Amino acid sequence: MATPTQLETIHERPDTSHLSAACTDATSVDFECTEGYGETWEYTEADECSECGAKLIARHGEERHRKIDESSACEGFVSGDGPMFNYLYPLDECPSDDEIKDALADLPLCVVTMGNEYNNYSNGPKAYLGLTGGGMNMTWYICTAYVRLGYLPPLTYCDLPKFAGMTLTDERRMVLAACKATAEIEARNAKFVRDRLTDLEAELDQRARPGCRITTP
Repeated sequence: MATPTQLETIHERPDTSHLSAACTDATSVDFECTEGYGETWEYTEADECSECGAKLIARHGEERHRKIDESSACEGFVSGDGPMFNYLYPLDECPSDDEIKDALADLPLCVVTMGNEYNNYSNGPKAYLGLTGGGMNMTWYICTAYVRLGYLPPLTYCDLPKFAGMTLTDERRMVLAACKATAEIEARNAKFVRDRLTDLEAELDQRARPGCRITTP
């Protein structure tokens, strides 16, 4: 049986102070993935070679490793088909190809970047995560991608499901800690708004009392 000290070590919360809080209130945006490719948007997708496991930036469709990396003789395949759903998840900054390879090669997500024409119209972020695969619930993948790219995940996706056979790995512990940090930040933000509304209600009530001189703000 584990001693109390051992239990404290096992359940010690990972440090999330290095993760940016820029996306904690982000929500998905509508996106038409069947139109505008190459004109208003592009994507960068990473994949692991089917033979050697190397992480590479995938071109469109399926291609041999040696065709993408001329320094390699590996005959394995790398594939990339881009986003397949009509919604995207905002990022604060566009990651580099190396960051995309390290973070997303084993996840069903890619990075979608919008052109100047789109950004001038929408005034929104330039870079987004886009799902390249589907399932019943993709929130673990989405939150893991945010954490690997250096962000606390958006609160909208932090209600993570428990899947059959799932165990607690180091990375899942970090993702859970990041989701908790997001929830704490957004709880503080919600409390600030609630307190402000309470003060506003009290002030308006006071103004409505007989004899109170009402001024228009």
